[in-house]
Amino acid sequence: MIPDTTLQLLRAVYRGQQAGYLTLTAIHPSKRLPTPSRHIPITDKTAVHQALADLLAANAQGWGAYFSVALRKHPLDRWKRGGQADLLVLPALFADLDGDLSTSFERIQAAGIAGMPAPSAMVGSGRGLHLYWLITPTTDFHTANLVLAGLAERLGGDVTTAANALRLPGSRNTKPDVNRPCQLLWLAEKRRYTLADFIPFQAEAPPPRQPTKLPIRWRAPPPTLRGDKPTLLSDELNPDLVEAVVHILLRDYAGFVQNNGWIGALCPCGHNRDQPGRHFGFSPQHGVARCFGRHGQILLKELCTLIGVDPASYGGLYRKT
Repeated sequence: MIPDTTLQLLRAVYRGQQAGYLTLTAIHPSKRLPTPSRHIPITDKTAVHQALADLLAANAQGWGAYFSVALRKHPLDRWKRGGQADLLVLPALFADLDGDLSTSFERIQAAGIAGMPAPSAMVGSGRGLHLYWLITPTTDFHTANLVLAGLAERLGGDVTTAANALRLPGSRNTKPDVNRPCQLLWLAEKRRYTLADFIPFQAEAPPPRQPTKLPIRWRAPPPTLRGDKPTLLSDELNPDLVEAVVHILLRDYAGFVQNNGWIGALCPCGHNRDQPGRHFGFSPQHGVARCFGRHGQILLKELCTLIGVDPASYGGLYRKT
């Protein structure tokens, strides 16, 4: 049976949505098992209810139950949650606050005094708080990511992006050291905003950089990647395409150039509690990326799909001979 509070929050978040796919994910607390997801048309209430019931049944068997706030454009396969390129619309902003509740409430109060809009909903995650701000749905994911980073910074929360998932209210937090319910504490459905209301609280954007002037030095990859044997060589790749990919990783995925020449960034595949370079790196020299989670090596063509780059717009994957 699906708890009423689960449906209350989801109805508030997705009110009026006429397109897109709701992504539900089961994650085993050991993180050693594959992570399956289902992508259900948001307009198909019967399918959504059945998928929620199935996810909660898995939760009863010890799996963590999550939903991605942003709707996806298309139904992805079972083992993909999708990255920014897969997003259709973001109907709510959110923050993930772990740790001492009294400290979190003090930060929320201080942020409100400083003018931050009051949350539309609060969820007890079992080991902290999840805050939601209902907004007019936006497709400006670049600005949304800066706002999410700013909310996390001011509230002392984990870094999140528009592609991230949060624990489903009405489920249990199945981490061995927690095992407590994740529950909706309160909901003010009429408290709705626009993305523009949060511009004063967004994180500072990294300074703009020209791709052709990046100070990239080609060095050996880090030790964790030396076992890989990329199939592409730097002199075979289209340098204009590689530069475009680097530029987008720096601009949209909080990327930075590491000392070894790799680009550390947020993983386009999407990870909970991701930080730039924690789960993902891209080698401009070899034209391959590496997800340190379950996705492994990502070739240039696959990476382009994840971040929404059309190789044909830059002359294709390879140099013209």
